[in-house]
Amino acid sequence: MKYSILLIAISILFAACTGDQKSEEKKDPNAGKMIDFSGTDAKKETQPKELEVLDLGTVRFEMGEEEVELDEFVMEQYSVMAWYLPQNGNPGIVSVALAGEDPESMVSVTVTGKDVTGKKLSGTYPMDGVSPTNIQIALSWGPQKENNFSFNKGNGIITLIDQEGNLKLSATGSGIYTNTKDHTKMKQNVPASFEIDVEMPDVVVDNEYVKSRKG
Repeated sequence: MKYSILLIAISILFAACTGDQKSEEKKDPNAGKMIDFSGTDAKKETQPKELEVLDLGTVRFEMGEEEVELDEFVMEQYSVMAWYLPQNGNPGIVSVALAGEDPESMVSVTVTGKDVTGKKLSGTYPMDGVSPTNIQIALSWGPQKENNFSFNKGNGIITLIDQEGNLKLSATGSGIYTNTKDHTKMKQNVPASFEIDVEMPDVVVDNEYVKSRKG
């Protein structure tokens, strides 16, 4: 269960990135043919989709001398606060995934467990991934998101998470650092701290929008 939100976010992001391409492939009568880059085919360019950028609040992360600060966010399809209330023996989940205005930065926060039951949540919870209620925090940054960090020890202090879209949380602990371009840089038990204070414009509860910037 703790990986489900991450998998959902990745699947949505992958679909968003490839959806337009697949649509074009279906319409292209020359699909499967060699493209002549010296001819007119090379002049056909796909215009990039302009994404909405909003000031939702702040994110700060420190890991040794490494610092990541975000205060503007690109509203991707997965940029929502999603609540899934307990049912059929499954624990409650509330999750937020955000991409920074710099497209190489991404952060996700997920709270899973028995205390995710109502319209708001506060308290101190471990980041161990196994406690009855726990917090998972992961970040990516740098060129092509080559730097990745996820907490697996320590505590997160939730000042407030509610179905109005507010997320205010701080965390101190340690975790795993990896680099996608150089696997020898992997480190465990790396001390780090994290703060997030944002108000999400889109909130989904059990797959139904209860708040939307589009009205």
